[in-house]
This record gives sequence, structure tokens and C-alpha cells, in this order.
Amino acid sequence: MSQQEPNRLWRDPWRDEWASVGRRQSRRWVGSTRHDTFRVTNSNDEAATQHAVGAVSRTTNKEEVMANYTLRWDQNLRPAQRFVVLATFHKKAVLDKNTGLVWEQAPDARERVWAPAIFESVNKDVGGTVGWRLPSVVELKSLLDPTLPPPFVPEGVFTGVQPVVYWSATTWSDDPTRAWIVNFSDGFVSAMGKNDVPIRFWCVRGGMNAEAY
Repeated sequence: MSQQEPNRLWRDPWRDEWASVGRRQSRRWVGSTRHDTFRVTNSNDEAATQHAVGAVSRTTNKEEVMANYTLRWDQNLRPAQRFVVLATFHKKAVLDKNTGLVWEQAPDARERVWAPAIFESVNKDVGGTVGWRLPSVVELKSLLDPTLPPPFVPEGVFTGVQPVVYWSATTWSDDPTRAWIVNFSDGFVSAMGKNDVPIRFWCVRGGMNAEAY
């Protein structure tokens, strides 16, 4: 592994990030083919990292951090300003500028129990990109806009969203056989058995590690 700048925190990539490395050309990935290992930074600011074997990251200044939506959760934009349908994803994905997360424009209409929902999310190709995953319960809940009627997301931005429950990737710590779900008919969060019944799931890309919750 090449020498890395001490001012940046490096870590091993998460599962969804490994899934994306095969087809992405992002400059945030810095790898050493000699050791067949990779390290990744938390920043996706292309100006903050170099794409080369043995490259080291450059320090991101304050202005770059404040301009980078993926590093912020301090926004409270209304739907007209909050969501951007991404042409670079062939309009199959939507950027949420309140969180920096990228969501499927049309969530999967199929229903799955929890483990297959995780598996299918990680293996998904949306808009010609991989690296998708099931969101944490906090991320999924953050998508709801309480100023809108159920299912609490703008119809002109997303399609196919139903006022039903959706899986999160977050396991209930008191009972590992259960996972948190978000109800898009009333906005409430609850838990259900991972193998009780198949329900819908909605993939997300970027942001934090869902398994940290």
C-alpha cells in the first residue's frame, strides 16, 4: 500500500463500496495492484483525491467541504430545491441535497424478505451504475417530507412509491431476528421479523455505512 497523507482518515471499503469498484472510475479510489488491496476516503470530492496507483490524497479545504453535499446533513430544502433527477444516471436516480444520498428514482416493485432484499440491493445496476445498498433506518426515514401527503415524497420526482412499509438494513439490537422498517403511509418506524413476510425495498447509493447503525 502506498504511503498516505496523515491528515486524511483512511479505512477498508465497505461491502457496497467494493461492489462498485469494478465499474466506477471515481478518483476517490486509490489502490495498489501490487498488494491487491484498496483504501478509500470518506470524501467523494474529485478535487480532494488523485486517481493513480501510489497516489496520496490532498487536503480538502473548508470551502470544498461546505460545497460537497455528501458531507452534510444540515440542509432543510423544500422538494422543489431538494431533489435532482440525475441525467448522468439516465434519469434512473435522484440526488437528495438534504443528505447527499442518491436514491432509485423508481423503487423496486418486487417484495422480498430481509436477506434477499440486502443481496439484490448490493447486486443491482441502476442507471448504468453499481454500488447500491439497502439504506439504514435513519437514511430511509430521512427521505420522508412531513409537509407532503403519503407517501411523503414528491410525485413529480419519484415514481412507483407506495404508501406501504419498506425494509431498512438496520437490525433491531434487542432482537437480531428483526429489522427496522419505515411505513410510507404514516411515516412511523417499527420493527418486524426478517423472515415474516416479503415487503418492498428501496436502494440507495453513497453516504454512510448502513451497518453502523
